[in-house]
Amino acid sequence: MNVDRTKLNVYYLWRAIYPMPLYQVIQGLVLYIGLFPDDPLLRLGVGGILSILVFGWIYREDVKERCGHERGQKKEAPQFGAGAWMLVMLGGICVALVGNKLISLSGLAEWSDSYAQTSETLNSGTFVQKLICTGLIAPVAEELLIRGLVFTRLRDLMKPWTAILWSAIFFGVFHGNLVQGVYAAFCGLYLGWVMERFATLKAPIMAHMAANMAIIVLTALSFQF
Repeated sequence: MNVDRTKLNVYYLWRAIYPMPLYQVIQGLVLYIGLFPDDPLLRLGVGGILSILVFGWIYREDVKERCGHERGQKKEAPQFGAGAWMLVMLGGICVALVGNKLISLSGLAEWSDSYAQTSETLNSGTFVQKLICTGLIAPVAEELLIRGLVFTRLRDLMKPWTAILWSAIFFGVFHGNLVQGVYAAFCGLYLGWVMERFATLKAPIMAHMAANMAIIVLTALSFQF
């Protein structure tokens, strides 16, 4: 039986990237329902929680499927102990600081009107709300989406660094504006690498959380990037 490889490739590529528009649908649904109309940060947090539920289920099904395919193949899992946790988190903070500094030096923020709107949303709310919504919920939702689904599905189709590069690009596009797009793509290279290196979603989640929380705290302390 002849197999149309072009159709297969298109299918598997679509399978890798469809979770991104699905995330936007979830956020749009929260906006349509009208939850927290005067608090966009909390609304973003609610959308993040719904995304965690949806993408967590899809990711779990992916893991089950891969375990079924790899049954009988013995693979030694990379170690991810306390020392690795600390290094991964420190690396996430360093990458975030370097990324912010590069964006500041480039002047990209002056060219993006949509970034100004996004920045206003992210800077709304109290310090605790920022820590919860941007520092905890957003990293879990985004890592389930990008590294858990997009990267791992691309990884099934291509070599590691190719999958890391493309998932970083998609991570940038996913953010929807020039400034965050460049920053996210830059950070996405590191997050994709730690996912590949440690073969656990915990690694990029912890790195992402550490990065976001560090930026939130430093911004609250009026640190100049």
